[in-house]
Amino acid sequence: MNARGALAMATLYLIIYATLVAIGYADIAVILFFASPLILLGTALIVLTDNRQKYPELDKNQEWGYRDSLRDDLGVC
Repeated sequence: MNARGALAMATLYLIIYATLVAIGYADIAVILFFASPLILLGTALIVLTDNRQKYPELDKNQEWGYRDSLRDDLGVC
């Protein structure tokens, strides 16, 4: 699963949880509430390890940077 899919699934999970709380299905909502840390950790892991888009490597003297932006576009010296 890619990052967009993981975020879409986490958003759908949140919408289902909020809907169940709003309409009064507390038993199922409690189960979803206690399962939510697993969903959050799984989503974060998928987003951080998704390498489908190629980004430029940092130069030798660069210690940090944004992988999806060029240095000239950031407005730094």
